[in-house]
Parts: sequence; C-alpha cells; structure tokens
Amino acid sequence: MAGRNLRITLGPIPYLWDGEAWRDFYFRIADCAWIDAVTLGEVVCSKRLHFTQPFIDAVASRLADAGKDVALASMAMVTLEREAMLTRKLVEASPWPVEANDLSALGLLSGRPHLIGPFVNVYNGATARMLASRGATRICLGPELPLASVTEIVGAAPGTDFEVFAFGRLPLAISARCAHARAKGNSKDNCQFVCQDDPDGLAVDTLDGQAFLTLNGVQTMSHTCQVLLAELPALQQAG
Repeated sequence: MAGRNLRITLGPIPYLWDGEAWRDFYFRIADCAWIDAVTLGEVVCSKRLHFTQPFIDAVASRLADAGKDVALASMAMVTLEREAMLTRKLVEASPWPVEANDLSALGLLSGRPHLIGPFVNVYNGATARMLASRGATRICLGPELPLASVTEIVGAAPGTDFEVFAFGRLPLAISARCAHARAKGNSKDNCQFVCQDDPDGLAVDTLDGQAFLTLNGVQTMSHTCQVLLAELPALQQAG
C-alpha cells in the first residue's frame, strides 16, 4: 500500500511444496494482472531451499517480465552458521531487492535499498523512520497491529511505503524446534520433510475438537485466515 494507492503484494509461500509445483504456481501468478508485486524465498526453514532453489531464477525472471515488482526474502530465524552464510550470500548476490525478516539480514542491508518483512517488529513511527533512514523503502507491518497503530506509524514515516497482512493464515510464532516433525514422530534433524505431507499446514485442535492453530514446520500459524477486504476503505484513509 503506497500512499493512497492500494497495491497487492503476494508474500512468500510459507509451506513446503514440491519444487515444480512451486514454480508452476508462480508462473500462473505472472499472468494475474491484479497482483502488483511478488516476494519470493524461504522464510521458515532453510532445509526447504533444496526444493525451490533450482527454480528461483526462472520464476523471478518470469514475474519481472510480466511487470511484477520482484523481491527475495531472507529467513525469519537464523540459528546456524550455514543459515548465516545463506543470508550473506542472498544480500551480496541477489539481483533483486531483498526483504529483511530478521536482524542479521537487516544489519547486512544497512545503507542500501531494501524491504522490511512482517517478522521484524515495527511497533511505532520512530522505528519506521529509523529503518527508512537505513535504506528501507517498504515496510510490512506485523499482523497483530490494530488500525490505530497502523495509522500512527504510516503518518510518522512519510515517503515510505507500507504493507499490511491482508489475507491468509497469520504467522504467530517461529521456533528453533520443529513441532511439525515431532507431531509425526521425527526429530528436527531427521524430519524426513514430513511438512511436505501437509501442503496447507497441519491442523491443531483443542481437546474439545475445535480447530485452533496450524503447524508449518518450525512455524505456528493461525487456523483461520485473516481477511481485510471490509477494511480497505479504512486502510486507504489511514494512508
């Protein structure tokens, strides 16, 4: 959402899909005129990169050729040296703008144009202005923020584009442990990629049998989807 002009950005697919299915999904998105920008990449688990990495260049080029603004996302949690190296390589070698989703990527991107993802906590206007002064051109605010906070933050950082999480399961938490693998009887180190068995996440019910949460590898998501279609006039008024 830039100024009073509403634009639609498609965020990274949070789930583990087969690489060819992942590629074909984005090829179809390239033909969707109502999507303005697409952020690609693996934000949940670095082990999943094996499936999508061979197709990222072709997908990004196809989207760019279709007129989409393309960006590549960093991971939301960096816990291993291998993941730190992947983050450094992404920042140094990406031909596309990079979206920072944790503070390690944020430090590497300082001084160059970049985006801020929803996993970096931006809870006030002062933080938004600080990030913009370090090179952030677009900031995705966390889905837990009420409209009053969104309005205040947007108003406090003129000249910066802002995004809100408008549709989908909400990202609630991310952990160094993998509850998804544990639920299937595996450890994280020997997960056997069981999250691929649940391409829309693994439902978690309460003891009363009510749908409550969704497991997605090391990520916990809401079970229901947030939909802000009815809030578009208010968001536009917020700027």
